[in-house]
Amino acid sequence: MWICTQVASEKGISQAFYQYADQKAIILRQGQFPWKGPEEIKENWQKVVGSFSNPPQLSWKPTKAEIARSGDLGYTFGTYEFTALDSLDNPSISYGNYVTVWKKQDDGSWKYVLDGGAATPAP
Repeated sequence: MWICTQVASEKGISQAFYQYADQKAIILRQGQFPWKGPEEIKENWQKVVGSFSNPPQLSWKPTKAEIARSGDLGYTFGTYEFTALDSLDNPSISYGNYVTVWKKQDDGSWKYVLDGGAATPAP
């Protein structure tokens, strides 16, 4: 699951959220309708990223992770940082908490089925 952060850093936020989305994945974003399915998720993240002159960076750090006794469902939650450059090319950092629900796929890999977060003050 940590590798998703690495993909976001190397290939971009929209690719990371697309690559690790279950076919029925849903993202809940503050003040927006849910984003449903990998294609809609990728498209919406591309709009978010495209609204900045330089690609923003998103990183997150799990605080806790658990897997169901059945071994096919789990969750992570933790903190995130969203860094973008403002109009003067100064970094602007937004902080928040997130929770992600993961489902084990038939091939043994893990993909998220639900992801959401909320902004917080700076730590």
